[in-house]
Amino acid sequence: MDRRGNRRHHLGLRLKICQQNLNKSLSAQLEMLHKVDPREYDIALLQEPHIDHLGNTRANAGWRVAYPTGHRDKPKATRAITLISTNINTSNWTLETVDCQDVVLTKVNTSAGVVNIYNIYNDCNHDESMRAVTEDEGGREAISNKDKGKVFFEAFFPKRTAPQAVEARGVRRAKWKYAPTTDAEIDEVIRSLKPYKRSRPDTAPNCVFVKTRDILVPHLGPLFRATDTLSFYPADWKITTTPVLRKPGRGDYTTPNAYRPIVLAHGMARILNMCKTRSLTENAEKHRLLPANHFGGRAGRTTMDSVQLLVKTVIDAWRKRHVAAELFLDVKGAFPSVAIDVLLEDMRRKGVPEGHVEIIPTN
Repeated sequence: MDRRGNRRHHLGLRLKICQQNLNKSLSAQLEMLHKVDPREYDIALLQEPHIDHLGNTRANAGWRVAYPTGHRDKPKATRAITLISTNINTSNWTLETVDCQDVVLTKVNTSAGVVNIYNIYNDCNHDESMRAVTEDEGGREAISNKDKGKVFFEAFFPKRTAPQAVEARGVRRAKWKYAPTTDAEIDEVIRSLKPYKRSRPDTAPNCVFVKTRDILVPHLGPLFRATDTLSFYPADWKITTTPVLRKPGRGDYTTPNAYRPIVLAHGMARILNMCKTRSLTENAEKHRLLPANHFGGRAGRTTMDSVQLLVKTVIDAWRKRHVAAELFLDVKGAFPSVAIDVLLEDMRRKGVPEGHVEIIPTN
């Protein structure tokens, strides 16, 4: 029992599981949520759940939702979801990748070891779900570095259908004039570097640039400006190394979801990219290209600012005797899933100069 009186047997030898087909009915799902208490049940396996127009199902605060692979691309095709009680710590279960939206595979750590829980929907008109289960390699042991690299790559960079970029019509005018990187910008960026943050192993570390800034800046300036005047970006600067680190506090490190990747870039390329990024963000602020309530990656806008805005919005609604509802979204793998063509088209549509747009595909 925990301090709230909730049961804590989920890591023992027994799991209490509920299974139900809801026939896509919202009323049936709400009734199920009312009757199946997450303090009593550990897992709920739902077939044909209700999916709303936003691609979300319904669950209360006592459950965490595990959607099948590919759900975000085709939410209406989802016919199986798994609910995990919040009494089970997120470090004790992982959602695995299965190439079928009719199958949800979760791995739960118990005192008896790791338990694979399959939630399978099959309408008896095809065998895709069964084929996905029999062909799934979730239980296969990867021993060689090549096999491990393949498993990590598939977990960190899942295949997604990229949307097509729609080219806007009409004449596009840049909001400001693009300017090559200056020595002053390079000096400012080097001053901001963390001296012992790692770079790619075969390149100069940050501490070299920090300690010899006065000597290197006059030489780095002409090199960086040549990438614009010659339209040349060295191929070696595009290469990054991606070490894989363990996520702290995970009970089971035999699955790829218990690890996270970090990117180690070329030391000189990192400085140039930081200069370009600063120039772009400063001009985006100056020309008001970002939404007023955008907080991420903006100078002078902290996490506390966003929290205060959220609290103020809720309190203002209460003062008017309105009901405040909040929706928090966690976009999994957002960075490696960016559709580059769409990003470039959006930048051009916003009036970003070509000098900033052209450097993105080179990285």
